[in-house]
Amino acid sequence: MTLNIKIKHVYYLLRQTNYMDSQLNQRFQDFLIRIHQMDDALAPLETHGISPAQLGYLDFLHKNPGCKQSDLADVFGFKPASISTMISTLEDKGLLTRTMHLLDGRAWQLALTPKGQKISEEIIDFRTKRIERLLENLTQEEKESLTTLLDKALPKQ
Repeated sequence: MTLNIKIKHVYYLLRQTNYMDSQLNQRFQDFLIRIHQMDDALAPLETHGISPAQLGYLDFLHKNPGCKQSDLADVFGFKPASISTMISTLEDKGLLTRTMHLLDGRAWQLALTPKGQKISEEIIDFRTKRIERLLENLTQEEKESLTTLLDKALPKQ
């Protein structure tokens, strides 16, 4: 799951929590806004016209080359028809290929194209640099505490 999707999910959870201290809630909202204002350069998503939903697919395919279309449906919890629409969109953009699965002739095997791989790596590099900037003023102990808190706040998948 991408940082952007995780942040949106955490933001949603904070908004939905009745017992959340309003001052902490406001600070966290300010934090999320500042993350998006950190760089002057356009994020690779905007540069390449990739939506956050499409990014989720690219991330999964980057980590799981050769996966089946049904794997995406299982991970994202969507119906196969919804998955197929997104795959077609990414295929039309030249970011992934869909080939018949070698062992299961009824299934599609998915992989990033060289263009999809390049964009995926560019996005990962962009996020890595942004996260490094976010964490540069924290001690190792503070980073470990933050990791523990994020693990606790974010549901396991």
